[in-house]
Amino acid sequence: RGGVRKAVLDVEDENLSMKERWEKNRLREEEIAMLREAFRF
Repeated sequence: RGGVRKAVLDVEDENLSMKERWEKNRLREEEIAMLREAFRF
């Protein structure tokens, strides 16, 4: 039982870190888009 619970928690941690990574990447893309808009002027 303990092993299964630990595995589930590990999966949740993995999903959380992936989500955080995705949000950081998304923010970076938005920043790049803003910079492109700025350089256009």
